[in-house]
This record gives sequence, C-alpha cells and structure tokens, in this order.
Amino acid sequence: MKFRLYQPQAIHEVGKRQNQEDSIYPFLGTATPDSRLFLVCDGVGGYEKGEVASNTVVNAFSGYVKSHCDLDSVFPDGMFSAALSAAYDALDAAGGESETRMGTTFTMLCFHRGGCLAAHIGDSRIYHLRPSTGQILYRSRDHSLVQHLFEMGEITYEEMKTSPKRNVVIRAMSPHQESRSKADLVHITDIRPGDYFYVCTDGMLERMEDDTLLGILADKQTDDSQKCRQLQEMTSSNGDNHSAYLIHVESVEHEESDGLLPSDEAQARAANKALNQAEVTVDVPKEPAVEKTGPAITPKPPRPRTPKKSGKGRLLIVLLVILLVAILTGFTLFNMLGRKKEAAVKPKTPVIDDPNRIEYKKEAPSPSEGTAEGYFPAAPDKQQPVNVRDKQTEDVDNILEDANRREQEKYRSEQEKAEKTKNEKVEEALPPSSAKQAAPEAAGKIRVSEKGVRLHSGQ
Repeated sequence: MKFRLYQPQAIHEVGKRQNQEDSIYPFLGTATPDSRLFLVCDGVGGYEKGEVASNTVVNAFSGYVKSHCDLDSVFPDGMFSAALSAAYDALDAAGGESETRMGTTFTMLCFHRGGCLAAHIGDSRIYHLRPSTGQILYRSRDHSLVQHLFEMGEITYEEMKTSPKRNVVIRAMSPHQESRSKADLVHITDIRPGDYFYVCTDGMLERMEDDTLLGILADKQTDDSQKCRQLQEMTSSNGDNHSAYLIHVESVEHEESDGLLPSDEAQARAANKALNQAEVTVDVPKEPAVEKTGPAITPKPPRPRTPKKSGKGRLLIVLLVILLVAILTGFTLFNMLGRKKEAAVKPKTPVIDDPNRIEYKKEAPSPSEGTAEGYFPAAPDKQQPVNVRDKQTEDVDNILEDANRREQEKYRSEQEKAEKTKNEKVEEALPPSSAKQAAPEAAGKIRVSEKGVRLHSGQ
C-alpha cells in the first residue's frame, strides 16, 4: 500500500524543566508530507545524561534506516532489529565503559509499502485513532510499574493516574545491558483516509485523558495546525518535558499484495488491559459521503470461485423425502382405520354358561354347530328384527327368576324342617292326653304363600 500524508505536526516543549531531555525525529521544523519515519524518545538519568541517551538513539536509528532502507519498499522486522542494534551500539559507546545510569524510552512509527510498523520501549505512547468512527484502534501498552501493578490487580485504573510510582519505567534502552530490552512490535494494515497517528512522551499525558485527545482530533471545525495548538495549550503548564508527533493520513492506495501483509493491531489492543478498562469512544455525527480526490484505490482481483452445483439434485432429494413421508403417513392411517373397522365388526358380547358365571365370547359358532345354551351372538345380523336385544334381556330375567325360585324353595324346605322339629319338642313336653289335641292344632297354623313360607297363630 502507498500513503499520502498531510503535513505532520510536531510538539517539542521543555515544560518546567531546566533542560530538554526529549528527542524527536524528524527534527523540529524538518518534517514534510513525504516523511515516513517518526521517532520520539524520552531521556532519563538526570541533567545531560537523559539528553545524551535520547539524542544518541534517535540519531543512530534514523541514520541506519536512511542508509540501509528504502521506505518506498517494505520495511521488514529484520531491518528494524538491525537498526535497533545499531542504536544500542551507539548508546554503549556514548555511555563509556561503566555508565549505566542514563537511558531513554523509544517509540517509532514507520510508514512503508507493507503498512505501518509501530514499536516502543518504555512508557512513551503510540496511538492509532479513527475520528470518523470515534474510536481508538490501538494504544501501546506502557512498560511502567503502575501498568504492571494494575495488570496484577494491585491498584485500580484510577489509582494509576495518581500513584507516586507512575513515572517508574521497568523497560528502557540503557548502555551496557546484559540483556538488551526488546521492543514491542505491532503491524498495522487497517489504515484509512482520515486516520490519525499520535506519538508522544508521558509528559504530554500529565493532564490529558484519552477521550480529550480523541475529542480534539474529531473536531471537524479545526485543521491539523489548530489541533496541534490546542494540544500545546492544554500541556503548557506541565512540569515534565513533553514532545509529540501528530500524523494525519490523507489517502491510502491499496495493492494486490495487501491481503498477505501481517496485521496484529487488534490482538495488541485486546492485550492492553488499561485501554480496555478505559473503553474510549466519541460520538461523531454522520455526514454525506464526499468524493475522494486522492489516488484511486486499486481493487483486488476477484478470487476464482468454484461453480455452484445444480439445484436439480437438491430438488430431487426434497421430492423423495416428501414422497417417503406421504407413504409412511398413508400406511399409518390405513392401519388405524383397519383396526377401527375390525373392532366394529367383532364386538365383545357376553355369553352365560351357567347362572353363576358370565364370560365374553369373541367369535360366533358356525351354523352347523347350532346355538349353544346361554350364548348371545357377537353382533346382530342386519336381517334380524330390531327386538333381538329385548329377547336377550328376557332370557336373562328368566334365568334370574329360576334362581330366585330355587332359593325360595330351599328357604321353605328349611322352614318346614324347623317347624317340624319344634312341634316334636312341644309334643314331648306335653302330657300324653294333651299332645294328641295339640298336634292337629299346630298343623293348622302352617300356611304356605306363593312366594315363601309364613306362620300364623290361627287366630
């Protein structure tokens, strides 16, 4: 991809310090829209020491890139590592044989054919902002003690801003390090016209929150120089040195190979827990689209697509499934109707074999067998008279009446036997003369009714 930038805006202020320990590249007043490499370093170590460290790193790194790299081409990670090693070597030489107290932070932003490469060591920051959507797409993760304590859960996000340890850096470039501090690299390819990149030292952030910065850049009523003056006015009373570069992207020309470029900006943003805690967004009013005047974006060639399969095969499968479901449904309904018809033709009917037992016979006897006693047909024939049911009821009543009559006869027999026994006992108790007279009288006292036996006194 190819970039066209607006005029970069630089800030390089001493603040309330006696000397300037920050260093920037391009040097103040030398940046142009064709500039592609931007460096901001914050020296540490006291008077002269910090200034020496930051200047040494800026000069050595930029000098190596200018002499060994073509920024109109790709700037690979290996080339960055070589330039950083050259800066470390120069820092070792500037620090003498035993000097280890001085050091510097390091931030770099490089626009090249492969996108934008961001790198940092320490607590100086790099921002990628998109005012058109009100988002901070990327903010570098500080190599500071308060950042470490926050990620460990020792302090809150608000305590990071007021902690007395907020200026303690846990990673920096120093001479004669046994293990040289490594830079965090981020490859950025999601770059659009109107995006801003902001590279600054921690002095710029003493009294400025992320939402304030995003609000200034999202103001469409001001140009880049006015935005830069607003940032200077807001930081004019800061005690520390404060330096920054504000880079505004005018246009982006994409190429066919852009889809193969590495991009880890989203992962780096997600890893920064402090930025996730802030969740900075700014509402931006929508405006009608304006035709761009920059270079036309070269569209990527369409990828060859595999021809879609014909829909006839899919339609045939659907029809087969529907047919199968219809067959199964019809078979089920047929079975259900057949069972209902069979139940209607062969109902269960009672068959009485004897007066004390009633059973159910499922099938009627054949015509040759005749009709068994106590049998009732399973279903009346359509030719039979309507009063077949009444005949069956009459037969049952006759059987019950016979049973009742047998019970009555049994009861009468028992009563006669009991009366006879009683008369015998009476005769035995009476004198012989009176027993003959009592016998005919007792015999006249027995009457038999139609329904049973009843005794009367004879009066």
